[in-house]
Amino acid sequence: MILIATVALLVAVLTPVVAVMARVHTPTKGAPINRGNRSETALVIVDMQTDFVDRNGYERDQVRSVIDGINTMAATAKQEHKHVVALRQVHQGLIANFVIKAIGKGLGAQSSTGLGLHADLNIEPDAVFAKARTDGFSNPEFEEWLTRHNVGTLEIAGLDGCYCVNTTSIGALNRGFDVELHEQLILTTNQHKWNKLRKAINQRAASSNTIT
Repeated sequence: MILIATVALLVAVLTPVVAVMARVHTPTKGAPINRGNRSETALVIVDMQTDFVDRNGYERDQVRSVIDGINTMAATAKQEHKHVVALRQVHQGLIANFVIKAIGKGLGAQSSTGLGLHADLNIEPDAVFAKARTDGFSNPEFEEWLTRHNVGTLEIAGLDGCYCVNTTSIGALNRGFDVELHEQLILTTNQHKWNKLRKAINQRAASSNTIT
């Protein structure tokens, strides 16, 4: 009886935890855009925050290269009259923050002091949006901003390729955006997995362009 009660308690505790974390990592869906009315392009810089850049195990030389590349790309985007948007991960809710603190080194937790954009980023984004899930489109203000500015193409850089870059890209493709990955400006801790995810994103983006 004690064993059964213990198992039941564990199930009761873990079920909502698993559900919350699964939702955090699931790409969103939304209404399809009319690409014909979306002539603008935005460079989307994903999660280049102090927490993730400095404490996530990336190689320092690679980090330096990506930061320098994003700084150059953002400056070029401004010169070409493209928009520059930054996304920041800030976990919301007791369960998500508990899990992140317990097994995720507290990266992106609400109480973290490293939620801001990294100090070495020399960019002036037109807008910055916080997100509680890995997909930037989980914040409706981000999607609304893209709509107001007639953005139909997203150029994506940042981190991590296997998580927020991947789900934000899929969220964009789910809505019919054109997605272009700046592959040399994307950090990941799992290159093998990212290679597969990147290939799938590029294939789907190419297919979408062929259809439209």
